[in-house]
Amino acid sequence: MPAFTPADLTRIARNKLDLAAEYIDLGDLSGARSLINEVIEANDPATRTEARALLSTLAPLS
Repeated sequence: MPAFTPADLTRIARNKLDLAAEYIDLGDLSGARSLINEVIEANDPATRTEARALLSTLAPLS
């Protein structure tokens, strides 16, 4: 398994958040929530806050 740099991990997390936003647009809230939680659990401070904000937008939709 390749070693990822912090920049790689941030880029991966941002890609997951972008995909989660698309899932939300498509109505797949479960899929979006799963991706967002992966980002939160990854412990990247740069994206964790963004992930939590996106997760909070799901509450009214559920």
